[in-house]
Amino acid sequence: MRCRPHQRRVGVLLVCLLVLLAAVLLFPRLFFDAYGSEKQLFGGTAPAPALRSRAVDACRSRFQEPTKRSSSRGELFVTLHVDAHRVHRDEQGDREGLPGDPCSPLAYTSRLYEASLPGPTLEVQPGDSLYISLVNRLGANIPLLAEASGAFLAAEQGYERMHPWNTLRFPNTTNLHVHGMHVSPAGVADNVYRELGPGKAQQHVYRIPEDHPRGVFYYHPHAHGSSGLQVFNGMAGAIIVKDRDGRLPLPEPLDGIRDFLCVLQRVNFDGGRFRSTRWNMEGSGDLLDMRVRDRLGRAVFTSAGDADAADDGYVLVNGRYRPSLEVRQDEVFRLRMVHAGANDFMRIFDPAEFPCEVAVMGRDGRYMRRTRAVGAAGLTLVPGSRADVLVRCSKPGAHLLRATEWPEDLVEAYYGSHTDTYTGLLMRLDVLPQETTDAAQAANAESDEDDGDDEDDGGEEADKVPRYVACDLPLDGIEVQDVDGEDLRAIPDTQVLKHAVQYQAGPLLERRSGEKAVNYFWYGINGNPFIGKNPSIRVPLGAVLEWTIVNMHQRSSEGELPSAPSLEQPAGRDEMTRSNHPFHLHTNHFQIVAATVGSDVVNRTGDWEIGDWRDTISVATPGNVTIRWIARDFVGWSLAHCHIFSHADTGMDMPFLIGSG
Repeated sequence: MRCRPHQRRVGVLLVCLLVLLAAVLLFPRLFFDAYGSEKQLFGGTAPAPALRSRAVDACRSRFQEPTKRSSSRGELFVTLHVDAHRVHRDEQGDREGLPGDPCSPLAYTSRLYEASLPGPTLEVQPGDSLYISLVNRLGANIPLLAEASGAFLAAEQGYERMHPWNTLRFPNTTNLHVHGMHVSPAGVADNVYRELGPGKAQQHVYRIPEDHPRGVFYYHPHAHGSSGLQVFNGMAGAIIVKDRDGRLPLPEPLDGIRDFLCVLQRVNFDGGRFRSTRWNMEGSGDLLDMRVRDRLGRAVFTSAGDADAADDGYVLVNGRYRPSLEVRQDEVFRLRMVHAGANDFMRIFDPAEFPCEVAVMGRDGRYMRRTRAVGAAGLTLVPGSRADVLVRCSKPGAHLLRATEWPEDLVEAYYGSHTDTYTGLLMRLDVLPQETTDAAQAANAESDEDDGDDEDDGGEEADKVPRYVACDLPLDGIEVQDVDGEDLRAIPDTQVLKHAVQYQAGPLLERRSGEKAVNYFWYGINGNPFIGKNPSIRVPLGAVLEWTIVNMHQRSSEGELPSAPSLEQPAGRDEMTRSNHPFHLHTNHFQIVAATVGSDVVNRTGDWEIGDWRDTISVATPGNVTIRWIARDFVGWSLAHCHIFSHADTGMDMPFLIGSG
């Protein structure tokens, strides 16, 4: 085994950069003659002076992490302003917009936190208090979608279980959810039943337990009826609960490897009902500017009615379009992946496409006991899920990280043929060759010898920062420290409270008539759509719960809502579902204990295995997954739901009450 931590002196590096910059400014012709043309340097055709813009495919965006706000002395105070901004400004027609990423194909208007895409990363420690002031600067909602307006035809047509809440509505009303965090769901904490209207502010206080898991979480809006549109717009940001002493819970020297946060956000203005930003805008009566332009300022489309819109869209990584991340040959590093999108599943690290070694060390903010190699299945991210992965690239050069399709047999056996997926390029890894690595190490060693003895050099040692760890240790099966969580499978059935949680989808219903008619499906759980604080399940504090998440049937005929839930084969007009509905549980993580599909299928999904602890997972389609969890610590109204945001907005939510109340 051979692991080598490498370091560089920041001071020396800065001097070299300054000298290089001076040379470029003073002698540009000499610089380009020596190192190649501008086309060769930046990977594209040199721009015409009038446009000063390169083709999207030739543009190179550098990997960049979101801004970070960290706690100090046990507290973090944050203000999140919500406002609308033109983003990814082009150089011709959208000069009023935020600069964004110059390589992004489109310029458009979005609702954002802190005028940033994504929002700032919040970094805290177990035991901290997090204070967030949420300020809504959006304009008023249009009266067309007021609940008393009579615009909801589904209710008028006699569908008693079609509550007017379960529509796309109130696009400028918001709130906040800290996804995956084990904090109180009540009061001014993670209470998603609170709403914040335009022009108002709301205070949130989160007391993070001392034993809170260390990992990656995120925040996003959760107002019923508008959460999908706002997440499509880009309203999301990461939360990091820091590792102990800032070191990874891995053996030395892997505990000091570099890590990189990757917040993935889908941009899609055309392609499907709930997949499309512009369709969600139209469905909710949004007044936000729908103009979308390309980087040359040309209008792509200006309203939701344009049929010749852009392609199926793309994914931004930390707000950047297909960014390039520079790493070293044989370097072990961590990618912290956050799926902050609203709808599409993504399969990444397909070994047929990505030549680097990859192993998972944690999912959804919980570390595994041992790392698990990513095999032929790749790694699946459903909306809301996260992954901590170790990566090592032994071959220098440019390696493309893409989202790829699942094998057809796996779609039929598990994911469902109607499940929306994204395929396309996410980012690129530029792997520098070993010679560069060895030269840097030799320079550091020589510099260390010049320092003489080991006496304190007046703080100069502080300028030394760890750069990377090159290692040939197999990444699979490494023991991970700081892992908690008992195995709930060992608890006898007599000590467990059991419930079924059945997803249901119904016929296509007309939600709004007139010139801009809107139709979409009925969604519910256990035969009912979301109707606020009306629990179908009451959970005693401290109880062990076993829930079977069922995704079997949907109603195909028009004009009828689904019947009462049943775990048996469908009858009448019910048919087997072909749409996967990812399951998310608020407040507490859960352990996966059983599934209707066999291990030969489960182990190929790339999402989870029996025994894993998660907070957001895919569900066998058709089929079911059984989970167990403990209602620890906190009482109040919590929520379980499908984490395709627009499905939840239109009814696929299940409130439940922990404790008495």
